[in-house]
Amino acid sequence: MKRKITAPLPRCLAALIFLLLFSTAAQAQPRGCFGVLRVGAGDVQAIARKGGEWLPAPVGTCLFEGFGLRTGPGSGALVLLDDGSMIRLNQDTETWFTDVPERFLLSRVSGMSLLRGEAAFDMSAGYDEIFVETMAGAAQVQGASATILIHPRTAQEPSETTGMTVFSLTGAVHVFDIYLNHRITLGPGQQTNVARGQKPQSAIFIDEKKISEYMNLWVRPLAEGPEQGKVMDAAALGQARSRLLTCPPGYYNMSLWCCPESCRQGPSSLPADITCPASTYYIGNRMCCDDVCRTGK
Repeated sequence: MKRKITAPLPRCLAALIFLLLFSTAAQAQPRGCFGVLRVGAGDVQAIARKGGEWLPAPVGTCLFEGFGLRTGPGSGALVLLDDGSMIRLNQDTETWFTDVPERFLLSRVSGMSLLRGEAAFDMSAGYDEIFVETMAGAAQVQGASATILIHPRTAQEPSETTGMTVFSLTGAVHVFDIYLNHRITLGPGQQTNVARGQKPQSAIFIDEKKISEYMNLWVRPLAEGPEQGKVMDAAALGQARSRLLTCPPGYYNMSLWCCPESCRQGPSSLPADITCPASTYYIGNRMCCDDVCRTGK
């Protein structure tokens, strides 16, 4: 018995099939829709433009440039971008999507203004990058996983912030001050804090187990499929955040920053061969500490 061998498709026919499939997939979403709400737990609302009306956002809501998305207490959302990247919004979070230009040769920068709350980004599956602005600073995430937490000034005015904390889980994340004058790069397992009006703190290593446990508490329920569950209540979330933001051993807390214990020593005379940057002081052992770490101010 002879085995029948099928001849390969001509190149022109294969190309035509590919174009038809691509056209069908592209028509699945309206033009300009760069992301879709895939999970909405609790109170999730969207607004088409500033000055419009906040309305309930059902699963499947398309996101366009200028759209806003917010979550209420005990709520959360998962947004799937069209390149496969994912953005999760924790409860009591508000964000706006801005500056989303047309894609050119598989490269695009998405803009996001995070006014309050917390957002987790998994950009490792896609090719786009996202630039996140807050009232304290900014972060650029591409090919990485990170979370950004806004610190409100008061519970009554959550959009008035004292700063933000950025954790990098995988990949590299660039973090800026609010004026984009200073930049640091976080690697996997690193954290920085940005107080409003100040430069980002030098990267510090974090307990990866602690950040993973915290992320699982609120990220895992915002998943598609059997892992989807109930969003944790505000009290439990607050306790988890307190544990997360506790400075690691060898550091003390000053104005959102985690300062090395050696910086408590206070200034000492500066050797001739050492130059400390502006807004820092020298404490010996060839170390310059930021002024925010001064305990005797």
